[in-house]
Amino acid sequence: MKRAKAILTSPAATVLAFLLAAGLLLFSTVGGARAALTYYSDTYASRMQLSDIGVTLLENGAEASGDALLGGMLAEDGQLTLNKPYAETLCVKNNGAINQYVRVSIYRYWVDADGNKRTDLDPGMIRLSPAAAGWQVDPDATTRERTVLYYDQLLPVGAETASFAETVAIDGAVAVQTDDAGGFLYNGAKFVLEIHVDAVQENNAQAAALSAWGRRVTVDEAAGTLRLG
Repeated sequence: MKRAKAILTSPAATVLAFLLAAGLLLFSTVGGARAALTYYSDTYASRMQLSDIGVTLLENGAEASGDALLGGMLAEDGQLTLNKPYAETLCVKNNGAINQYVRVSIYRYWVDADGNKRTDLDPGMIRLSPAAAGWQVDPDATTRERTVLYYDQLLPVGAETASFAETVAIDGAVAVQTDDAGGFLYNGAKFVLEIHVDAVQENNAQAAALSAWGRRVTVDEAAGTLRLG
């Protein structure tokens, strides 16, 4: 989570970072895989001149925190069904005292049993549904592992964005892919979904976005809209 701390360099922004982690013990059966879920939630806040800025990640209508993360994903028998879309509606709420523009960074990757990143495993096997209208993907910042989204509307105090995900699913191909030695490639791997949310204030938003995010945006103050570039 050090990356979350590293981006907190501007007093114009506040960041809530949530690590959603589900541990998977995968077997070779195509129909499903046994899974044990573990949950993590860490929150980091930048140094702020204005305490009025604040954003919250909402998961399935509730503030994402603690063991509530991915809490209803598995049935009681602990079986995870591959290729099944599990409900994971994610959006952002303005819980501050001023209107704000919002950015979301989504990280998908795999780790081993000790928490070390597995760069040989495909993040694309962790599938999130496409974001709803209103979210812009930043092509310059997006990679196979990371997706960066900007909400194109000013977010008023107390309001929520459109969802940037509705479901999460694990591709069934993880159950059959093998390594050079013939072993199952994803055995013992855990998938990680990491979400960072941050915002800048309405006033002088273009300069604030460049300072806090390092990204040039164009803001139409009259219309309350933001676009990249």
